[in-house]
Amino acid sequence: MKNTNSKVCINVISFKCNIIAKKLSCNSKLFKIFILFSYIFQGYFKDRMSLIRYIFFLTVITLSVTAIAFSQKEKEIPEPKALDYFIEGKTYDLKNDYATAIEFYLKALNYEKSPGIFFSISQAYTKLNRYSDALNYINQALIISPSDEEYLLHKGQLLLALGNTNEAMQLFEKIIQIHPDNIQTLYNLARIYEEQKKSADALLLYEKIIDEFGFEQEVLRRAYDIYFSFKEYDKCIEIVGYFLKLDPYNKDFWLRLGGLYQITGDYAKSLEVYKELFRLNPEDKSIQQELVKLYFYENNPGKGFSEFAKISGKDTLTYEEKLQIGEIYYNLIASEKEAVRVAKNIFEEIKNSYPDKWHSYFYLGAIDISENGNTYIEKFEKAMAYADTNKEAYVQIAYSLFNKGDYEKSMSVIDRVYSISDYRMNYIYGLCLQRTGKLDEAADYYNRALKIAPEDISLLSTLGLLYNTMKKYDKSDEAYEKALKIDPENALVLNNYAYNLSVRGANLVKALDMIRKAVQKEPKNANFLDTMGWVYYMLGEYDLAEKYILESIALNASSSVVQEHLGDIYKAMKQTEKARIQYKKALELNPSSESIKQKLENLK
Repeated sequence: MKNTNSKVCINVISFKCNIIAKKLSCNSKLFKIFILFSYIFQGYFKDRMSLIRYIFFLTVITLSVTAIAFSQKEKEIPEPKALDYFIEGKTYDLKNDYATAIEFYLKALNYEKSPGIFFSISQAYTKLNRYSDALNYINQALIISPSDEEYLLHKGQLLLALGNTNEAMQLFEKIIQIHPDNIQTLYNLARIYEEQKKSADALLLYEKIIDEFGFEQEVLRRAYDIYFSFKEYDKCIEIVGYFLKLDPYNKDFWLRLGGLYQITGDYAKSLEVYKELFRLNPEDKSIQQELVKLYFYENNPGKGFSEFAKISGKDTLTYEEKLQIGEIYYNLIASEKEAVRVAKNIFEEIKNSYPDKWHSYFYLGAIDISENGNTYIEKFEKAMAYADTNKEAYVQIAYSLFNKGDYEKSMSVIDRVYSISDYRMNYIYGLCLQRTGKLDEAADYYNRALKIAPEDISLLSTLGLLYNTMKKYDKSDEAYEKALKIDPENALVLNNYAYNLSVRGANLVKALDMIRKAVQKEPKNANFLDTMGWVYYMLGEYDLAEKYILESIALNASSSVVQEHLGDIYKAMKQTEKARIQYKKALELNPSSESIKQKLENLK
């Protein structure tokens, strides 16, 4: 059984030796070796005599080292009472009784004004969260030892705790000049640079830490975030490589690496990463799905289909299943840059495997439109040839042509297989007629569609807008009322109805009630906010009108109509110069607008 009292005694003696070293600022290797031996021998005392011999040994060595240290420093022997009080203070410090520790440190100061004592008081006050007092005492230490690395760093940390960021930054920059390899100072300064949006300066320090001191995860993470914000993806890949050296089996790091390779367009390397991930995580479906996607990205749709079949537990995929995969990527075209290429690869593969099916020709034509190509008509013709009388192909093609703005061709496609009983054909035909200015004919086709689908909200809303344009306000209101009876909370219908009423200055109280509901549902919808502002304008509440129109512009400044609305509001508020600025902005967005030109002319 160990002698606990002996061990405590030895700890105290060893501790006193450490204190002497600190007190004397002794950095001699001899003293450090002595301290090392003191720890090594601590567990080896079986009886009181062994302990006595060890204490004698320590005393001799301590006195020798003290003598050497004093002779090196050319200092007088320190005041014994100061040393005693200092050691007592440290004892309470170790017990976390910082207030009592400070009392003894202050007593020590009465006998000797040592920078080490000032520093210890500052540290104790810091632990008590009394940062101002701590700063006062560390300043006293620095008056005596102005270049002490530890003291300077401690002061910098106190300045940060007190919120004096700029002063802390200046101090850390000073420390770096004196002690360029202080890792804690480098890190603290880098964090301040980050907070002050000096990302490039912070990055230089993080790079220095990485180059000179090796890999530390927090430093690597912060460097990674800055590189990523700068879109320096090659550097991000390098940082992830360092992470993987620290933790080579970390799945998240491998996933991040695979994602970075995709961002840089290096799908081959990303594919290799995911192959390895799949080998290590064969049950992870998300990794399998990403692996399938990469085969498609790497222009290997056949392999992609076979791997997808494995995930689904099948030997092979049917035509419909392959088509569904292609449609997934086709629907991603608007949001994902590489989706166009992937979708095209998939539909080319399907076309080659199933040359007599119309779907692949249709999708390849639609993709050609998205790329502003000129072969879509040829592809659509093939699709219709293989579709024969399949109306679905004609409807899809007609709608694609409508979205392209080719209204005559869209209507000619419908004419080939037109059926009065097909809701979609009537609706698309009506849309094309409306866009070409044939409003009465458009209304006829919308009403045909409405007979087939009398509760279609989108159709009723479109009809309401059309009748409003035709100044058939009763019919317009009737269409909107029918739509709201079916869905009273439909935000789009509420907005359109409210805007139409506001433009013609009718039933403004009802319009305000409706647009409030719409904005409550979609508070960040720029069109809804514009309507809200315009209703208030028509009610003569110009301050509120300005508020909502400005909110709309903050979300979308590219609308000529909204910019013109703000000009109208400023004109009503008799703020002529502001009105002129807004009308000019509106005219820049719509140079052919005669109404805006006239409004600018009227301001002269």
